[in-house]
Amino acid sequence: MAKVLAQLHLASADEGLFFGFGASQDLSDSNSVIAFATGGGISLPDRDFYTKTDEKSKKMREQYTQHVAKTFELSGVAPARQQ
Repeated sequence: MAKVLAQLHLASADEGLFFGFGASQDLSDSNSVIAFATGGGISLPDRDFYTKTDEKSKKMREQYTQHVAKTFELSGVAPARQQ
């Protein structure tokens, strides 16, 4: 599992697939910048966007898939690595 997770994180650049790291202002001390970790998430607003079977939802998922593929293409990722 660790190997797969590492590969997924490397493939997703800095997108925070399962979790992400960064720096931000400390909420307790505005003069400090601290490291933080965040949970990854889904790209569409909520789970229903992925699971609904009505035609509108299917069309939206197809358009989203095309958008993601185009984003990968523009960033130079080979089609075989997109999936």
